[in-house]
Order: sequence, then structure tokens, then C-alpha cells
Amino acid sequence: MIFSGGDFFVEEWDICGNLRMCQRYDCTTGFKNIIELTRTDTQKLHGDRAMLMRWFNADKSSRNVKRDVFDKYCISNRRSLLAAGGWEEQGPEGADLQLSSKTSRQPRVFESPNDAPR
Repeated sequence: MIFSGGDFFVEEWDICGNLRMCQRYDCTTGFKNIIELTRTDTQKLHGDRAMLMRWFNADKSSRNVKRDVFDKYCISNRRSLLAAGGWEEQGPEGADLQLSSKTSRQPRVFESPNDAPR
């Protein structure tokens, strides 16, 4: 399962790499840093049909480390969701769905070193 929320762009090869890491780990964090795009860069990304961002130089942009490793985006495999006990599908209206841990084992987490433009 891919859990995503936010206005950022995760590149295809980063998604594929994270899915592969879910074969070895229970979950992945998706990316470590958020790169702030300029208005011009955002327009270029929207117009980039291949979405390869070859034109983009991340070294010229500001980076922010995610506040929490699972903030904004993460990928979990079935094994980790079942070990956590799934989630409550019905809760108070407007409440976020919460995982309820049924195991004392800590999940094995791969902390992705990738960047994600926003």
C-alpha cells in the first residue's frame, strides 16, 4: 500500500526502488528530503511529458528534511499491515484512520535517501 498526502512529486524510479525494498523490509519512507521548486520549475515539471526532470538541478534548490520519516509518504507491504492488525475502517467522522498494533515487534523500516520535489 502506498500512503501519500501532500503536494510533492515522487519519481517513477524512486517508487519502483521503494517497492523493491518492501520485499526486504516491512515498509519504506519514500523519500528523506523535500526540494522546494520555484514557480518556473513547477511549470516545467507540469510541461515535461516524460517527467524525467533532466533539466532540473537539485543542488540549486532548498531542501527540507521530513519532520517524521513517515510524514507525507510511505509504502507498507501486506505483511506489515497484517502484523499491525490492519486499521479501523470506521471511526469518528473526519478522523484519520489509525493503525492498531497487535504485535510488539517493531517494523523493519527502509529509510529512503531520495528527494521529492514540491
